[in-house]
Amino acid sequence: MVAARFLVAALGLAGAVAAAPAAAQSINYAPNGQSLYYWGPSSSRNQFYGEGFTAPNSNLADFSLTVATAFQGDSFDFVAQVYAFTEIGYTYTLLGPALYTSAVQTISSTSFTTFTFDPNVALTQGDQYIALVTNDPNGTSLGGSGFGIMEQGSGGPGQFYYGFYNNPFFNACCHVDAAFEADFNSGSPSVPEPSSLALLAAGLVGLAGLRMRRRA
Repeated sequence: MVAARFLVAALGLAGAVAAAPAAAQSINYAPNGQSLYYWGPSSSRNQFYGEGFTAPNSNLADFSLTVATAFQGDSFDFVAQVYAFTEIGYTYTLLGPALYTSAVQTISSTSFTTFTFDPNVALTQGDQYIALVTNDPNGTSLGGSGFGIMEQGSGGPGQFYYGFYNNPFFNACCHVDAAFEADFNSGSPSVPEPSSLALLAAGLVGLAGLRMRRRA
């Protein structure tokens, strides 16, 4: 009977320290085949374009943006970034350094291509963020020629964002969204504390000891 109680307690403790599954949520502004404005070298066009969102959960697992070159023969490098931002009235401001910067990607086709990124970056639930693409991260050109375009999306709040890194403020535009998908969760499952693991081990040792006494 005592052994059974130890077993129930040990199993209960094991269940308590096991990681709970993360609650997943997603955003999907479906591509509609139309294009947004050019983006590219800062000397002639806006440096970045992106889509804003309010974080529905505490971790951005992945996101996708759909881009193409504006003209046949264009080819250049770009990165995707995630920033926190504030909105006061109609003034939008990037906050701090980028929370995420992807590896450099290359685009050289006028056909829209969806690029997916896996930042797995911690967010503050309820705060505002922007996921963007740029040929000039922080004002430093990655090189290449020509301009990029983004594909429009449907089903969002009806505004995408664009701007320059050398200006602390950026802009919302045009009553349309960028084609954008994102998946969110509550982050990596928590690791059991050492004290919890010690209690679990003690319970299992106690159970083994009782079984040995009964056999003796």
